[in-house]
Amino acid sequence: MPKLIFPQLRGLYEALEPLAYTVLRVLAAAMMMQFGMGKVLSGDVARDIEHMRNLGLAPAAVMLFVLVTVMLFAVLIPRGDGYQLGAVWFGAFALIAARGGGKYSLDRLIGREF
Repeated sequence: MPKLIFPQLRGLYEALEPLAYTVLRVLAAAMMMQFGMGKVLSGDVARDIEHMRNLGLAPAAVMLFVLVTVMLFAVLIPRGDGYQLGAVWFGAFALIAARGGGKYSLDRLIGREF
């Protein structure tokens, strides 16, 4: 850990880090769920899941990371505006895909990771 400006807060930072990561994951999922509900209700989701499995991309964070990456670099940045939120999603899903479920996750609860 880098040298802190206020070293007295080290314990607080260490205690809150797993919770903050969980909050990021839950809020990101809640925000993205609205885009997926149409697919779930239309029945297209089974086909998409099978396609992602065939590509070896079963974890949701990886799927969303790929989606946001394509959206950001193929559409938003070339258009020149509105890419800031896409960049935030890019960073959030890159972190989630790289770190996995974390301390407070279903993966840890069942003792297996995807």
